[in-house]
Amino acid sequence: MFNFLGASNLLGNPIGFLNSVSTGIKDFWYEPTQGMMIGPAETASGLFRGTKSLLSNTMMGSLDSFGKISSSLSSTLLNITGDTAYLQQRNIVMIQRRPNGVL
Repeated sequence: MFNFLGASNLLGNPIGFLNSVSTGIKDFWYEPTQGMMIGPAETASGLFRGTKSLLSNTMMGSLDSFGKISSSLSSTLLNITGDTAYLQQRNIVMIQRRPNGVL
């Protein structure tokens, strides 16, 4: 049950968000510590790489979650309206956008 809720797009895929952020945190710790074993220049470089990973993974996870929540809300509202012609047209467009052609 927790895996289902954790991967739910309605909730913004919290497991995916946490995985992304945890990767950034690990890199933020790991990269500078690896650099410390080599020297000061590598420590600074590792700090830069770790900070970059933390910021990019946190931002990517946040935007991905927000996009999934928005998509779920959009689909829910479209289904509530009951406009079947628009829903069929939207499904065709969505199928064409997917690389494997599956909705």
